[in-house]
Amino acid sequence: MLSIDPKLLLATLILVLLGTIMIYSASSIVSYFKYNDMNFVFKKQVLRVLLSIIALAFGLLINYKRWETYSNYLLIGVGVLLVFTLIPILAGQDAVKGAQRWIQIFGIASIQPSEFAKFALIVFIASKLSLKNFKWTNFNDSVLPLILPIAAILLLIILQPNIGMVVGLSLVVGSIFILGRIPVRYAVIMLMIFTTVMIIVIIALPYAQQRILGFANPTDPYDESYQIRQSLITIGSGGVLGVGLGKSLQKLSFLPEAHTEFIFSMVCSELGLIGASFVLVLIGIIVWRGLRISVRAPDDFGTYLAFGITAEIFYFSAINIAVVTNLIPTTGIPLPFMSFGGSQLFVHMFCIGILMNIAMTMRDPIDYKLKLLKQT
Repeated sequence: MLSIDPKLLLATLILVLLGTIMIYSASSIVSYFKYNDMNFVFKKQVLRVLLSIIALAFGLLINYKRWETYSNYLLIGVGVLLVFTLIPILAGQDAVKGAQRWIQIFGIASIQPSEFAKFALIVFIASKLSLKNFKWTNFNDSVLPLILPIAAILLLIILQPNIGMVVGLSLVVGSIFILGRIPVRYAVIMLMIFTTVMIIVIIALPYAQQRILGFANPTDPYDESYQIRQSLITIGSGGVLGVGLGKSLQKLSFLPEAHTEFIFSMVCSELGLIGASFVLVLIGIIVWRGLRISVRAPDDFGTYLAFGITAEIFYFSAINIAVVTNLIPTTGIPLPFMSFGGSQLFVHMFCIGILMNIAMTMRDPIDYKLKLLKQT
């Protein structure tokens, strides 16, 4: 029986709706002082939500198997866009850190290609691993054509620089490789190379060192640890029930980026532990349904594609929440579905549409149990 997985759809839409409400609450004061319009950021986000719903429908209506055909072109296209971010006349500049992560579109909008790289990489890896002639033992014909394009994309993202994105994508790539039964020796070698590259990048980037030092020694409230200290104050102010929607004082310019990377802190403040737990439950439902779809997908490409999308949502959600709760250094990673931003919301909603498309072709329980037995 065909099903678009209503539980997955409902959890996603509730999360997006809650995120939009929290963005309005967190951004109203900033919007007023910066744009003389309390609804400025909110109106932009509402438009992005509408476009993202169209993206979800687009992902749902197109047979997921068609993306396998275009996997190489998707990766090349994303690579070109990432190169564009390195061209000053095209790139949007981060006023604080000098990061080049966006492409300006006629000066009225911008896109973040690294967000689209998530989908392109997942599709590319899924298409390669699902080839019948793919063998980890065939280094020249199978492994190199898989590894080199991935390394090139990650390198372009490092050059922006966007370390948090690289770490998150590497976790996703590594997880798909493990599902694809990568030999232990290859996994160890790749981990060593990745660790070495990350150490070199951190040494070369002063701001990365400052963030790590600020995380390790958060003593001065006015240094790199200021933002995370304010985040913890924001989280702690909510208690169990929260201070009430729209009533958090931390959004009064105390907590920077309250409506973007630190939206979860605002949820904790205004909706309390109960609201934060509700968000975690919704993310958990999305991950659970995604894994279920992956296991019951009718072919290997569908399995790898659904698993990769689910892993991306899980890891990037976990990274964002770990940052705002001071479990890891600040990375600038938004919370999927909830943070202000068009590119991440568009891509994630599109991917949910693809998950639902795969769900429409899922095997029945007996078939997927037999599939599990064969894999073991």
